Amino acid sequence: MNKKNIFIIIAVILSIIAIATIIYFNSKDKESEINNEEKEQAVLEQDGFSINIPDGWEEINGVQGVLAMISNVNEENEDVALQNMGFRTYFAIAYEDAKEIDLGTYASMIKQQVIDGQPDFKIISETEEKINQKDGYIIEGEIFKEGSEFKVFIVAIKGMGDNIWLITFNTALKNWEKYSSIFRETIESFNIKKEMIKETNQENSEVGITILEQGSGEEAKNGDIVIVDYVGTLENGTKFDSSIDRGEPFTFTLGAGQVIQGWDLGVKGMKIGEKRKLIIPSALAYGEQGAPGTIPANAILIFEVNLLGINE
Repeated sequence: MNKKNIFIIIAVILSIIAIATIIYFNSKDKESEINNEEKEQAVLEQDGFSINIPDGWEEINGVQGVLAMISNVNEENEDVALQNMGFRTYFAIAYEDAKEIDLGTYASMIKQQVIDGQPDFKIISETEEKINQKDGYIIEGEIFKEGSEFKVFIVAIKGMGDNIWLITFNTALKNWEKYSSIFRETIESFNIKKEMIKETNQENSEVGITILEQGSGEEAKNGDIVIVDYVGTLENGTKFDSSIDRGEPFTFTLGAGQVIQGWDLGVKGMKIGEKRKLIIPSALAYGEQGAPGTIPANAILIFEVNLLGINE
């Protein structure tokens, strides 16, 4: 379950997160409007935040768990590898309810998750700084993927209440010089409007847990980095995601809001080698919005999860 896949925070971008992996973009269906007059600064306005959209960039269909993704959809890459994967420079925005976790600890957790998921991720720099008068933490890194080198820019910003906002940028390394100032200006335009609260329906809001195979040793607890294999299906048996099919176990920090709430609740207490069946109500999964084209609105999700390892 990784932040570019169907089932992430996940997402994020995570990532979510989609932080250090390649994303294949499909621009939202919209008609282009030609306007020869000078354009005003485009701004993306959502319930909890606003952010400037660079000239010529557009909001696109993003990965689940991410509030918004913006891409330079008209970008032309001469690199054949980039052309083949349909890659376009983008940034994504998500937030977490990071109760009892300070910004530095959260940034360390994100960094470790990226490194665990992408061992060839190279950290170039880490800085703590004010971002539009808010406490921020910036991780700059590089990664070689699918025959190309990429620059990854991860920005964590302390929001209101327990919120920590995450903005991730990804571009080809050879394009970094022309995008670095755009990324910086975009970050500084990020405006937090209010505290975001992830609400759940109290009715039918428990995760059904069946132990299919017993494990042994320590139990997974909040704050542990857990490594799992899983298969996710709908009630009718339709499979929508599987780490086994991808041949790549999924790693996340338990209790940090990096996955849907039903996963944080259902994986907690598992022992290494244990296999569980989780029946997750819509209120603890994707709710009324679902995941267009993949998970219907108000869908109950069923997962078989095998805990492979725990890193504290």
